[in-house]
Amino acid sequence: MGHAATTNGMAAPVETLAGLVERVTYHNAENGFCVLRVKARGQRDLVAVVGRAFAPKTLSPRSACEA
Repeated sequence: MGHAATTNGMAAPVETLAGLVERVTYHNAENGFCVLRVKARGQRDLVAVVGRAFAPKTLSPRSACEA
C-alpha cells in the first residue's frame, strides 16, 4: 500500500480496488470527488469508496454482453 499527499499535508493510504460500480451516491464534475458503492472482488457486501476518481468507462447492457 502506498501513500498520497492530501490538502492538509498528511499522507493518506492508497489502495487498489477492482470491482463494479453499483451506485454513484455523489459526484462533483469539477474536481472528481465522489462517493461510490462498489461490488468489489472478494467482498460479499458493497464497499463504500470516497475520494477522487477518474470518469469510469460506461458500458451499455448490449456492449457488456458482447464483451
